[in-house]
Amino acid sequence: MYLPLGAALDLIRVCEENGLTVVGVEGFVIDGGKTAPLMDAIGDFSGTAAKSWEEYRRLNNGAAEVFLKNRRPDDRVAYSVTVLSEPEWHR
Repeated sequence: MYLPLGAALDLIRVCEENGLTVVGVEGFVIDGGKTAPLMDAIGDFSGTAAKSWEEYRRLNNGAAEVFLKNRRPDDRVAYSVTVLSEPEWHR
């Protein structure tokens, strides 16, 4: 699913409120019916070191929020957000 910048930021807040974390964000330009990845709009937070799920979730969601807030708004750009649950983290 591709989300505009504001909706991607909202999703991070929803994840935090529901005990989920963002482990990745990928930006894409959607223009003229074509979709192309934005190589400078890829954030991988999956390798974050943490001692607990709560710390991992907080650090990743914070990093994802900062990453997206530093992006310039552009109506042609959409984001795909990868989310992880606590049971998935423990695997």
